[in-house]
Amino acid sequence: MDAFAIDGGVNSYHLLRIMTDDGCAGWSEFGDGRPLPGALSPLIGMMSQRIIGSDPRNWRRMVSDLFAETRFAQPGLMAQAIGALENACLDMCARQAGVPVHGLFGGALRNQIPVYWSQCGMRRVGRPDLVARLGVEPLRSLKDVEALGAEVRAQGFSALKTKIISFDGHGGGAIHMPGFAPVGGGPALNLTPALTRNLTDLVAAFQSGAGPDVEIMLDVNFNFRPDGVLALARGLEPLGLRWIEADISDPVALAAVRQGTRTPIASLESVLGRRALLPFLERRAVDVAIIDVMWNGLAESLMMASLADAADVSVACHNYTGPLAALMSAHFASLLPNLTIMEYEVEGAPWRDEILTSPVVVANGLLQLPDGPGWGAEPDMSALARLKIAA
Repeated sequence: MDAFAIDGGVNSYHLLRIMTDDGCAGWSEFGDGRPLPGALSPLIGMMSQRIIGSDPRNWRRMVSDLFAETRFAQPGLMAQAIGALENACLDMCARQAGVPVHGLFGGALRNQIPVYWSQCGMRRVGRPDLVARLGVEPLRSLKDVEALGAEVRAQGFSALKTKIISFDGHGGGAIHMPGFAPVGGGPALNLTPALTRNLTDLVAAFQSGAGPDVEIMLDVNFNFRPDGVLALARGLEPLGLRWIEADISDPVALAAVRQGTRTPIASLESVLGRRALLPFLERRAVDVAIIDVMWNGLAESLMMASLADAADVSVACHNYTGPLAALMSAHFASLLPNLTIMEYEVEGAPWRDEILTSPVVVANGLLQLPDGPGWGAEPDMSALARLKIAA
């Protein structure tokens, strides 16, 4: 087992390689930049010792055994570590069989995956060093937001998702993320009238620039409590968002938010595993269930999506990291009868296309599912060596 941490421009990308005795490799991407940087790689390393000598084609037994051994510590990072190993085994199995990963599960339902422009504007606010590194235009005002909306439309995307961005009227902007700040390091998780006005103006500016055929989503993450999410969703009802996205851990509270507004509610990206997902579906807590194949593993993600399908709930794919994760998400999306759309970060590292042997192809808001074996591409070792982050 080898883990690689490489420069992703904004965040680091983390890749896992497992190998058989005869030199066959399987790859996956995992999210070691969050929630606690560097915590996941050691877990994967320890778990990999438990599967040395195992047959990767018997990956379901491997996953079941690892879950059994870590049952008292599930889900969280343990589930993510198992998911990373499972995904790498699936890539290896598919390569050995000479088929795409989706072929192990009956084949793709679609070869073009609808994607939305994720974190739109986030990289362009308050970080002149990052703006320069990514080679994009900064956002200093709502006029710049309109221009970015027009850019999204011109590139053929049918939807974009933004976060809590505001402007001071003097050429400065800020991102509101108290849910990720240390205790005492940021404001409380309260919605204020000023924030509601700012977000109304932000969404309206995106709509003005993008036009009526580009749908807008707003992601508030963990930054408000349920009462604030409900008030904001109600306040934004006249703007007709595709959805407002919020992380609320209580299914009863999330269901109350959904029932209290006409704005569609998306959530559950931080809910790991089908057992944790089920109470939210039973309470009709979401319009769109968001599932992360990198965190859950493809097989578990498919079971989660099947539960959602049984409840007539659409699934969106959570995908916020590097190009290998985008391919993994695309294979997952290709198998879903209840897919609505997949997340795709357009403004990643400018050198992102160099990381894989074949770049991810997105045109007119559609990701082209590769037809090669495994995930359809694998990391380029020379690029990994060049972009490696020192330990």
